Amino acid sequence: MNNELIKGIKTRFRAYTLGSAGSSFTYATKDEFALIEARAPNDVQKRILTEMEIFGHKYISLLHITSWDLDHCNPSDLEWILENLKPKKIEYPGYEPESDRSLNSLKLIKEYEKKKKNEIQVTAITPEFINSLNPGSSYSYSNILFNPREKFEKANDNSIVKFFRSGMFNVLSLGDVESIKIGAMLKRSSLIKEVDVLILPHHGGNSDVLSKDLLEKIDPKLAICTSNHGNQYDHPNQNVRNLLSGLEIGLYTTKSQDVIISSKNSHVGSYDVYDFKIDTNEVKAKQENLKPKKFINLRKYQDNRKNSFKSNIYRPS
Repeated sequence: MNNELIKGIKTRFRAYTLGSAGSSFTYATKDEFALIEARAPNDVQKRILTEMEIFGHKYISLLHITSWDLDHCNPSDLEWILENLKPKKIEYPGYEPESDRSLNSLKLIKEYEKKKKNEIQVTAITPEFINSLNPGSSYSYSNILFNPREKFEKANDNSIVKFFRSGMFNVLSLGDVESIKIGAMLKRSSLIKEVDVLILPHHGGNSDVLSKDLLEKIDPKLAICTSNHGNQYDHPNQNVRNLLSGLEIGLYTTKSQDVIISSKNSHVGSYDVYDFKIDTNEVKAKQENLKPKKFINLRKYQDNRKNSFKSNIYRPS
């Protein structure tokens, strides 16, 4: 199959090192810019804006919040995001926030929705919403919402699991989920075999969802761990490190640097990953010419090539 028959999509993913505990990521193409988690403290804001400038985005297309916990959604960061990045879509957890700060975050989102009226789309990601979606197909450019498919007793297990597929390489965000039941649900889906980059659940801490069987089925090239500030909790957990090492899955953390993954050349068949030291602009631990699973399979199957590259949302079949 000739490579020209597959549309090249310039794609960048960045995991940000923070001056406090938490997670912040961006996943970007020329058509879309997703900020994953409502975290944008002062030391990160300029770097997010730099990523937006690379693609010529004045505003972000999506703010995706996986959990109401403060390390995923800080109301002061959220306020800056809404005021300056002006997301066109917001996806937020469908379970009820419990703390005063998370209640304040929900209030900010509702006020933003009211202010923007019909200009934006705001969605609470509930089991009812996900179950109302059409099933997604293999090796396409549509995003997939995996969780929550039902209401769990633990708030962490109600956090959002989303598969970002609108770019040249695919990223699976596992939020804070822990339940082995969610791991079993993921294993039943053939779609997870398409994952190139895995964001570890619960910051790489102990989580029943992250089993050897699941990792073997996903078989990602890379795993990303958002270590807490100074990595005082030694994330990822040693058991997780051993699992990843045994399966030869590359591990990158935000302990002291950003992690950048970027398509290259024609933006079709290869990407690089590296640590980026924000104080010196030094590039370290670079891996080059990794092959995205999407590219390999779109070459094989003409039926999987899409005329539309817009990232509508679907659920697993």
